[in-house]
Parts: sequence; structure tokens; C-alpha cells
Amino acid sequence: MKDTKTLKHAYKVKNDEFYTYLEDIEAELQHYNFEDKIVYCNCDHPIQSNFVKYFCDNYHKLKLRGFIATFYSEEGKSFVYRFDGLKEAKKGLYGDGSYDSEECLKFLEECDVVVTNPPFSKFKEFVPFLMQHNKKFIILGNLNVVGYQCIFPYIQNQQMWLGINKTSGTRKGNTLWFYTPDGDKKPVSAFWFTNYGTPTYFPLEPTETYSPEKYPYLDNYDAIEVSRFKKIPKDFEGWMAVPITAIKHWDPNQYILGGLACRNNTFLRTKYYNLKDYDAAPCLMIEGKLKPLFVRLLIKRK
Repeated sequence: MKDTKTLKHAYKVKNDEFYTYLEDIEAELQHYNFEDKIVYCNCDHPIQSNFVKYFCDNYHKLKLRGFIATFYSEEGKSFVYRFDGLKEAKKGLYGDGSYDSEECLKFLEECDVVVTNPPFSKFKEFVPFLMQHNKKFIILGNLNVVGYQCIFPYIQNQQMWLGINKTSGTRKGNTLWFYTPDGDKKPVSAFWFTNYGTPTYFPLEPTETYSPEKYPYLDNYDAIEVSRFKKIPKDFEGWMAVPITAIKHWDPNQYILGGLACRNNTFLRTKYYNLKDYDAAPCLMIEGKLKPLFVRLLIKRK
């Protein structure tokens, strides 16, 4: 069981609670086949969660074999909720309902796929936990998790990928809207991540032409800086550093995803700085001054 103390803290912090709108759940989950599957929502209160509502309301349409939901309760009032298409069943839990508790591990073993919106701050523990238990999942997370060194290898090795994430429901571009326990609405750069079914990629065909002036090399990586995925040059064969948002259009049949330009990464790294603020980031040298950038994906045309 990993870092249970901080996990429970994440559950307690209100600003880490983002509830998903039903229309966004419907927009994404319509693209998956749940026939004869047991679905487990392991971060979802049966009364509050729209995930629970979606699967119960569509139980027969989806041809589910079973549905389970559990949730964390600091006061020890958690229970397991089951629905078989005809009747509901609730049973109190001895523990707090944390997804990695011994009680909830049994439900995890029983299910075929986990579908939920976990606490965003615990995404980097949640995904390895599911991977460790060899579970399929469809989950929401902040797009920045692509740059986490504990998450990136799963994407790089195609063990997980982005879901469909079409512009529908509350989505506008990279942003989904959520609501909090207080009823406030919050925009978050959030995407669906999954390892369930077959990956769907949305590649873009580059149209830009390379020139050293338009695409300078990073000062500390052997890669050119490309400020937007749409600006990838069509005629450059070397390594390119692109923003995290480029993962939306990454197609492994089109580009090699070599690594990250970020702290502790050595792939294509050519220089280390003594300045702490700069050594954590890829940098450009502009008029004799270093300009640190956000984490970059390092890609190369196949």
C-alpha cells in the first residue's frame, strides 16, 4: 500500500475534488464496448457521482455483467454499492473505502475495468497502482501528467494512451469544466487516459518548412524547439522538442517518442547548469540570456 497518509490528505482537500459532468462522461464513454464487463468506480460516491448514474441508467444498454462503486470516507462511513440491472445492494465497509485498502482490492480483482475521476493530485500513484494489478481503466487526469516521469514510460511504451477526448459536452480545446463540493465551476486542462480497447490516434500532417532561424536548438538538449505541434517542420529529420499538448496528436506510426526534456532526464541532454532554476528545464539561449521552458516531449520522425 503506497503513501496512504498523503493519499488520504488528497481526499480531504476540497480543492482536489472535481466532480465530472454527466454530459462529459457520456461524450467519452460512448466510444467503448462494455458488453459482459464488470465496471468498478473506485473513487465514486453512489449519490454524488455521475459515473454511477451513467452506468446504472445505461446498465442494460451497455450489456454490463456487473457494477461496483466505492468511495473514501474520513469518518468511516464508506460502503460498497452494487447494481445488477435490477436491484441495488449496499454493504458497509470496515475501513475508509480508500481505493488501495484491502477491502477495495477485492473489488478491484473482481472487476474488468476501472472507470473514474481520481483525485488529480494522486494520479501519479493511481495509475501505477492499476498497472501493478494489471487492470484496464478509463480515467480523467490533468494533461500535465504526461510529463511525470512515473507516467511518461506507460505512454511511451503504449501501455496507456489518450482517450477520444472529442470537443463535446463542456470541453473546449484542452479544457473540461468540473464542479466542486461547494457548487463552484472550475475549468481544468483535463483529458481521458486509458489502456482499454484499441488506441485511436489523431495525427496532424505538418506543413511548415524548417529553417535554423525559425527552429533554434535548445541550449541544453540536442533538439530543436518547436513551440506548437502544428508548427512541426515537414522536412526536418532530427530530434524535436514539442510541448506536452502535442501528445494529443502523437501517432507512434508517425513519430518516435524518445523521452522528456525535464529534470533528471539524460536523453539528448548536452549541458547541465549550476543555476538551480534553470537545470530543471529545457532552455533556449536568447540574446545571451537563458530562457527556461516547460517540460517538452522529444520526438523524431520515423
